[in-house]
Amino acid sequence: MSTHKVMQDISVHIERMRIEHLPTVLCIEQASYSDPWSEAAFGKEIENTVISMPVVATRNGAVAGYLVAWLVAGEAHIGNVAVALEHRRKGVGRQMLAWLLAHAATCGCTLCSLEVRVSNLAAQNLYAGFGFRAAALRKGYYTHPVEDAVVMLKTLNPVEEVD
Repeated sequence: MSTHKVMQDISVHIERMRIEHLPTVLCIEQASYSDPWSEAAFGKEIENTVISMPVVATRNGAVAGYLVAWLVAGEAHIGNVAVALEHRRKGVGRQMLAWLLAHAATCGCTLCSLEVRVSNLAAQNLYAGFGFRAAALRKGYYTHPVEDAVVMLKTLNPVEEVD
């Protein structure tokens, strides 16, 4: 008999990232990545309301994860995603990704792209579950440690507005 415990998805609220979210976002970022984004980098994304879509997933008012994407010229590009260690494998990443794909389609985007470390099979499987496909390899894309990136793409069906 398997002793693997199946975690139940938790429900989160997705909202635009604000300055007051940054302390928790930075803690999650530093715990998740060997080459983390800076506070200034996140601050620029929060201020850039033209193309940047930084969001947080909150549960009971606390940040459980975040996602930063850019919506430009009919395309969405995911730049950064992380979930707090204690909330991983509970559906937080899936909910943020589903929200972004729906929002991008509503904004008329027809393609979503991202890069992911070749060693990050969990993330690749998450993206594949949403219909992303591996399209290219970027050699030496990541640093600390140096690693290739898999470029993944998903075609979106833009949502038509109804009068």
